[in-house]
Amino acid sequence: MRSDHQRVTGGGEGGQPESQRSQTPPASAAEPRTLAEYWTRVRQWHRYNATLHIGEGLSSFFGLTCFAPQTVLALYVGLLTTSKLLIALPEALFIFSWSFPQLFFAYYMQLARQRRALTVWTNATNRIPLLLLAVSALLVPRLGVRFGLVSLFLLMAVNVIPAGIGSMAWQDLLGRIIAPEKRGRFFGLKQATGMAAAAASAFSMGRLLGWLGDKGPQNYAAPFFIGFALFTFSLFLLSRSREPYYPREREPMRGYWRYLRWALGLIKRDRNFARYLLVRALLPCAWLFPVSLYSAYAREVFHVSPSTVIAFFTPMLYAGQIMVAPLAGVLGDRLGFKSLLVVGSGAMAASLGVGLTLPSWGGGVAVGFVLVYLLFGVGYASSMIGNFNIVMEFAHVEDRPAYMGLAATLGAPSMLLAPALGGWLVDQTGYVPVMVAALVIALVVGVIAAFGFREPRKVHPDLEGLGLAPR
Repeated sequence: MRSDHQRVTGGGEGGQPESQRSQTPPASAAEPRTLAEYWTRVRQWHRYNATLHIGEGLSSFFGLTCFAPQTVLALYVGLLTTSKLLIALPEALFIFSWSFPQLFFAYYMQLARQRRALTVWTNATNRIPLLLLAVSALLVPRLGVRFGLVSLFLLMAVNVIPAGIGSMAWQDLLGRIIAPEKRGRFFGLKQATGMAAAAASAFSMGRLLGWLGDKGPQNYAAPFFIGFALFTFSLFLLSRSREPYYPREREPMRGYWRYLRWALGLIKRDRNFARYLLVRALLPCAWLFPVSLYSAYAREVFHVSPSTVIAFFTPMLYAGQIMVAPLAGVLGDRLGFKSLLVVGSGAMAASLGVGLTLPSWGGGVAVGFVLVYLLFGVGYASSMIGNFNIVMEFAHVEDRPAYMGLAATLGAPSMLLAPALGGWLVDQTGYVPVMVAALVIALVVGVIAAFGFREPRKVHPDLEGLGLAPR
C-alpha cells in the first residue's frame, strides 16, 4: 500500500495523483510488474552486480589515484607554484566536480526508465579532460610553468559538469541494482578493495616518479596516462551491469523548470531532509585543512621528498579506509548511516589533533604522518559511505534523483570553499592556526550530525518504496 508521503512527493506541483499514475504494462512479461517483483529481481542479480562493480572499483580507483588531488596533483602543482591556495585548489575542484551539477541533471535522469546506458555515456565524457591533462604535463618544459597551471585548472573546471552528472547516474544505478539491505556491506567492501588498489597505485606511481625524477613536471605525464587508461577500462565493466526494468507507477514529470521548482520545494515539505542538508553542507568544513596541505606541510616543513609522500604516506590514507570501510558498511546497514557521519567527524578531529603534535615527534615524524593519514582515511571513508547511502533512504526510487541532486548540489559550495579557504589561510597565517580552526569545526560538526536530524529509515512511511523490509 502506497503512503500519503508518496502521494505528496509524487503528486503536487509536477506530480500526479494516485489515480492518474501510468498503469502501462511492461514491454515484456519477463519484466517486473510491481515493486515487490522488482526488488526480488534486484536480489536475484545482487551477487553478480556486486562482484562486477567491485571489479569496476578496482580499475577506477587504481586509475583515479594517479590523479589523486590530495597528493599527486598537490605535489605536481607544488612544482609549478608556492601558493598554498593553488596547491589546495585541485582537491577542492575535484570534490566539487562530483557534486555541484547533479540537481541540474536530475530532471533528465528521472525521464529515463533505466540507468545503465545513461551511466556509461555520461561517465565517458569525464575521461577526456584527464587525457588532456597528461598531454599538458608533457608539454610543460616546452610551453612553461604558466601553461601547466592554466591548463590544469582549465581542464579541471571543464570536468566539473561531466564528472557531476556521471557520478549521479552511477550512484542511482547502484541504488537500483544492489539489494537495499546489503548496500552498506557492499559499499564497505567496494571501498576497502578499491582503496587497496589505490594504495598499490600510489606506491607504484611513487616508485615510478622516483625513478623518472619527481621534481620534473613532465614526468607526471606517465602516471597520468596510466591512470586515464585504467579509469577508462572501468567503463566496460559498468556496461555489463544487469539492471531490471523499473515498474513505473507514474509518468515522469515534464518541464525542466517545473521539475526544478518541485525539487526545491522538497526543502519545505520534508523538514527532516532539510535538516540533513544543513549537516551535509557543514561536514566539508571539517576539511578546512585537507590532505593536500598535509602533503605540502611534509615537503616544506619536514623536507620529505614528493616521491616519499606519494609512495608511503598516500597508501596510509587508503589503508585507513581499507580498515574501516567494511565495518562502517555493516554498522550502516544495522544502525543507519547517520552514525557514520558522526564517526567521520570524530576521526577527522583525531587526525588534526595528531597533526598539531607533529613538531614534537622529532626523528619519528614519519610515524606521526602515517597516523595522520590513517585517521584521515578513516574519517573520509566513514563520511563518504554514510552520505552516499543515507540519501537513498529519504525517498522513493522515482523521487530519488531530486533528493540526490539537492544533497549533492547544495553541499557542493562548502566542498569547494573549505579546502580553498584553508589553503589561503595557510598562506596568511601558517599551518598550525588553520589546523586548530579545522579541529574545532570538526568537533562542532560531529555534534550537529549526531543531533541535527533523525535517521530517515526510522521515520519514512514507505519502506517498500525504499526496498527495505516494512516494519
